[in-house]
Amino acid sequence: MEHEGGQPWFSIATVSLTTELPEATEGEAEPFISSVERIPAPGGVTALQVALHNDTTDSFIYAAAPDTEATAGDLQLRGSFGHLQTAGDRVTAARVVGGALRSADFALELTSGTHTGNIVRIDYDRNLVYVDADLPTDGRLQYQTVIFDNPEYSRNTAYTIHGITREGDLSVIDLGTQRIMLGQGTLDQDPFHQNRITSLTQHDYARGLTPGGGEFFAGKLLQSADGMASTRVISTRFAQPMEIEVESSEGFSEGDDFYFYDLQEGDGFVIRNWATVVIDETGAARVTSTDDVTLNLGDTTRTIEWR
Repeated sequence: MEHEGGQPWFSIATVSLTTELPEATEGEAEPFISSVERIPAPGGVTALQVALHNDTTDSFIYAAAPDTEATAGDLQLRGSFGHLQTAGDRVTAARVVGGALRSADFALELTSGTHTGNIVRIDYDRNLVYVDADLPTDGRLQYQTVIFDNPEYSRNTAYTIHGITREGDLSVIDLGTQRIMLGQGTLDQDPFHQNRITSLTQHDYARGLTPGGGEFFAGKLLQSADGMASTRVISTRFAQPMEIEVESSEGFSEGDDFYFYDLQEGDGFVIRNWATVVIDETGAARVTSTDDVTLNLGDTTRTIEWR
């Protein structure tokens, strides 16, 4: 999961602009990193340059948003992540997630940076998600990551894709054995308020991940076990019984079992394509990717189809 608001969950703010690593003392293993340098980058973007003792340099650029266009030093990124490895003035490897990575005399570009769309319906029993995007069904996205989100949620959620098929004008994302259900509960009494129900079942998720309390279920679908009543969660309070503030308590009664669902109709999704290339001393390139790739090395441009 990404941090709330789509920001990276880590921070390197404590790294100075240039950090020289100390030499090894007797009996210690020799360090292979000689320095780490923070590359100036625009807001929301982090970039580093790591110099190794074998004269290899690794440059990294990261952006939280999937379709960011940013320049940091010699790197130009369209996407969310890029890595360029050089030995002297020769590019030896590169990676990009979503879009393209460019530097002087080099470019690695995916035909499609991301797949996006919205959930149209869900088969909760079979963990099948029907979306309004034309996704490839040839296996290139199998075991890749799909991220679902909704403005009402406190965080997004990532799942592994187990397969993609077509049904009419919809693509069907198979989530395998990954459960879409976050938990269940039982009403301990008839709702005493139009926007509140109480449950005999406590959930640790309701404790939250921050000192301020729990909004893990915020915006999530809450549906009776028979599917006859459904609403959305506004907030929860961990107690006995557990208190759940909802958009509407209509249709729920004492003794009803219900489920919290992680996904629902209308949620958006993004699948980020990626590519990696390794280039040997002869200039031969080995590419692995989830989409067709255009590779530019000096004066040579090649298109490599996914297969």
